[in-house]
Amino acid sequence: MIGGEEEVTSAYSIAQRKALSITPHVTGLISFFASAFIVIEILRDRLKRSQIYHRLMLGMSIITMLSSIFFGLSTWPIPEETPYVYDARGNTRTCTAQGFFLALSFVAPMYSVVLSAYYLLAIGYSRKERELRKLERFAHIFVTSTGLAFAVSGLALDLYNSVQLWCFIGPIPCDDNDPECDPNANKFQLYRWIFVGIPLWICIFAITGLMAAVLFKVYNQERRSRKWRAGAENKGRQLTKKVAEQAAWYVSSFYITWLIPTISRAMSAFGKQPPFALMFLTVLMIPLQGAFNFVIYMRPRYVKFRRNNPDRSTLGLLMETFLRTCKIRREEEDGDDMNLALKVGNLYQTTAASMLHSVVVSRASAVQPHTSKAMTSSAVVPVQDDGDGAVEGEMDGNTVMFKEGM
Repeated sequence: MIGGEEEVTSAYSIAQRKALSITPHVTGLISFFASAFIVIEILRDRLKRSQIYHRLMLGMSIITMLSSIFFGLSTWPIPEETPYVYDARGNTRTCTAQGFFLALSFVAPMYSVVLSAYYLLAIGYSRKERELRKLERFAHIFVTSTGLAFAVSGLALDLYNSVQLWCFIGPIPCDDNDPECDPNANKFQLYRWIFVGIPLWICIFAITGLMAAVLFKVYNQERRSRKWRAGAENKGRQLTKKVAEQAAWYVSSFYITWLIPTISRAMSAFGKQPPFALMFLTVLMIPLQGAFNFVIYMRPRYVKFRRNNPDRSTLGLLMETFLRTCKIRREEEDGDDMNLALKVGNLYQTTAASMLHSVVVSRASAVQPHTSKAMTSSAVVPVQDDGDGAVEGEMDGNTVMFKEGM
């Protein structure tokens, strides 16, 4: 968690304090441009703006872009002459502003939970985009309103003060010559757990559980599909591997961003001083959350280029991925950019249709063997194209959804 650094940086050398202050300037700037890249990439593409996955990434990237600015300010907003703080240039108002936006940054982990839930519904339960749009609207409202409520509550309770590395929920600044001043009078430790600690751990457990459920669902669906459709076996394995890899990257980046700061905070809560290496990793990782999102967002595109150009060097493929992405491409050139969820869902919907078709044909053959050939060729009657590549058909009185483009 952010915070937990008060009363510990006094033990660090001047060089170490400089490193803790300067590092977020660099990582925050990297994260800002990475998040801005995702925002621009989605806003300029009509197809992406129409997809739930990309709209969720857009919301999360806007939050990380804003928080990267204030993480990147590092110690500058902290009031001048604050003890043991290198390069403090601000005042009470700048400190409060930084604390507010850093508190608001916890909207990003909540968006990560929503994104994991989207993967589960789209992959595990084959829910279509139009079925999930109402849930998406509710998710945007809930996530942003909850984050704003926590951040505004910190303003109302006057909780945003210096925590040595930046301004966040921290103790009241007291003068050593004022014996009546109690730095813990605002109960910042309690509110830090209420507004940050508990919600963050809920997000950690929720993301872990949801992504495990995704992999479990995909494995079971693939195993069932093999019994009915031999041609889908290899494709199912490939998509399962893609989903597993993407989920592993996704969960790992979340842990890298938040697990180390949580350990640092836990040590401080129990009165132990975190070592400098742990504090340095904290100021390195937290501001980089936008950069981690960028890597995950671009990874499927890089994998595609690598598959099509196996002889190219890694550096050359990375440059090609970036340069091609910077161009304004036709929408059809970007069709498989990131939506593995839809691809896996489409595969299993098609497999389910094949299973039902086989059952209907076999039953019809048992009752009327002389009509089985006609039944095979004409039992599926297209009745409607819903506009997203799905075609509804009737099969012995049952309506079946077929997906194309796999």
